[in-house]
Amino acid sequence: MLETASSRNLYNGAKSSLFSAARALGLFRISRYLRRNSKSLLILCYHGVSKSDEDLWKPSLYMDPATFRRRLATIRSFGLDVLPLGHALRAIDAGTLKRPAVAITFDDGWHDFYTSAWPILREFNFPATVYQTTYYTYYNRPVFDTTCSYLLWKGMGQTVTDPGHIGLSLTVKLDSMAAVDEAAKRLRFFAAENLLTGEEKDHALSVLAVQLGLNFRDILRSRTLHLMNPEELCEVSRQHVDIELHTHRHKLPIDRRLFREEIARNSELIRAATGIRPEHFCYPNGGYRPEITGWLRDAGIKSATTCDPGLVSKGTDPMLLPRVTDSNNVSQTRFESWLAGFGVFGPVVQTPYEPSICVQATSVAECSVPAQRADASSVL
Repeated sequence: MLETASSRNLYNGAKSSLFSAARALGLFRISRYLRRNSKSLLILCYHGVSKSDEDLWKPSLYMDPATFRRRLATIRSFGLDVLPLGHALRAIDAGTLKRPAVAITFDDGWHDFYTSAWPILREFNFPATVYQTTYYTYYNRPVFDTTCSYLLWKGMGQTVTDPGHIGLSLTVKLDSMAAVDEAAKRLRFFAAENLLTGEEKDHALSVLAVQLGLNFRDILRSRTLHLMNPEELCEVSRQHVDIELHTHRHKLPIDRRLFREEIARNSELIRAATGIRPEHFCYPNGGYRPEITGWLRDAGIKSATTCDPGLVSKGTDPMLLPRVTDSNNVSQTRFESWLAGFGVFGPVVQTPYEPSICVQATSVAECSVPAQRADASSVL
């Protein structure tokens, strides 16, 4: 059956009522008591904490800073240990984890982690793991796929022809989020199919902004929808933030050789920025295939996280670690149910994370990031 907005809202409302009733009945407290000696780990997944209005554009992807601060305060009020991911996994493996713990992870390495999320994490003295994709770390411009959607959303109410002037035969009236999503999808597909370079896509974004009456320089100045650059990665990595693998171009090639190149290049550039060799991995968009777990083990990777909900315990496959994805679309009650261990299992109602940070190339060497680099300061 085709899912509609009304059916999603109905389902969301029913789930919210269910968890509110469970909390009112004291089931969260009972679950916390029963789990007080559980040697399990809850891995939280975040993507972005807004600089300005990103949580209004993509509440399934972004969270406003006040809500993020409230989440961390709730973790503290529950008395849970917040551990670095690698430390927690070693403790589970060694049998030294004494009580339930939490690990906080961020996917992609957006610049808003540096400006919005990291300062709040430091307020609570909580460690975090950032899974960093690296192409746009070194070509430090707005990420094309994601910024297409953002600009079109900012231009809602207008009609645009050939968005970005890239030769796309499309005239669209931006009168709904569905129209925005469809136009952004067409733009991404066209750019990929025609192998547009990073520079060509960046130019298309600047043209699209002009078409919609938006100031592209404001996006560049604020570094909205940019990734952290090498210097910022170096800084956060020295203050309780682990920078780990997320592929170079935010994609999973089906060819083993190309996959290994993606991981190797990602690892090389992270190590160049931080001086630390990454050893944990996150599947882009949470998707994975059976053969990839073996490829990761062959590459010496120690763990890999998915977006499948659940808790990590002694018997969990380290290459298929479950996580729960938090955002502005997740209610405070649902979040508390995760911490209580009551609502971790079962689907989290989320809009699929469509934007992907990828660059078309048949091998990693074809990307604009230089094949040989003298130091971490070289920026594309």
